[in-house]
Amino acid sequence: PVSPDPYLDLSMELHIDRDIIVKKILNLSEMGYIKRIVPRFGNKFYRNSIGALIGASVEEASIESLAEILNRYGEITHIYMRDNEYNLWFTFVTVDENKLKRFKDEIVTRREIRKYVILMSEMRYKLNVNFGVD
Repeated sequence: PVSPDPYLDLSMELHIDRDIIVKKILNLSEMGYIKRIVPRFGNKFYRNSIGALIGASVEEASIESLAEILNRYGEITHIYMRDNEYNLWFTFVTVDENKLKRFKDEIVTRREIRKYVILMSEMRYKLNVNFGVD
């Protein structure tokens, strides 16, 4: 559920002061471990959404700078580097088909990208994974 203060909710659940949680999150963000914190709207949102997995062949020297640009898009949910011809993969999820077209026009036509593939989502599966970490 949406919360007016998710950090307070987390602090109550973990029995840790809210300010400590916020400071630790900011520290992890400054260190580059957390790129952004955004809401996820669940199945009702995604039922009406358009999703794509995009693979790009990117010049090695440009991967970091391109990833920084991609991180500015709220529709990008994951970015992965891989050791193959398509060495940068990312997911794009939106409810607005025009946003995907504009994104394509803005990003995949950049000179750093030698070629790309866009794999549109045809079916969505919801997986529930729990790890018993102590």
